[in-house]
Amino acid sequence: MKIKANLIRSPASLRSSQCEVEKVVELPLLDFSKFLAEPLARSDIIAENQELMYQWNEVDYCLLVLDKDGRDGVLVNTAGSISNDYAAYVPEARSIVQAKLDQAADWLVQCTVVCHPGFCSNTCFSFSAQEENPSGDSGPQLQM
Repeated sequence: MKIKANLIRSPASLRSSQCEVEKVVELPLLDFSKFLAEPLARSDIIAENQELMYQWNEVDYCLLVLDKDGRDGVLVNTAGSISNDYAAYVPEARSIVQAKLDQAADWLVQCTVVCHPGFCSNTCFSFSAQEENPSGDSGPQLQM
């Protein structure tokens, strides 16, 4: 079995950080390959989206950079600087994004608008499992 991994020498911890994707950016294959090969090189994509990347309340707010025609991606958090101070390679990142988009689309399909003379009402599932819609069903949680 072969597995791609970024092994860390003498890690102090292997715990994952809680990351919130603020924006997804797609790069053509050549640009994405260069981004992977030289993660500390200055990147216009990073500079243009710097204000979206920060840490707050033990959450890393990140940019997700995807290979436009591929499956993998890189989570990036500059933490306020112009370089990629924090980054993680994410295998199958496109599948994760697609699953969240499918979940959102399913939620939208479950919404109905009922119109009666003089008024209309929405019946939708909630984004939070704790909140319930008028029929008592709870909706999917959607976070990205």
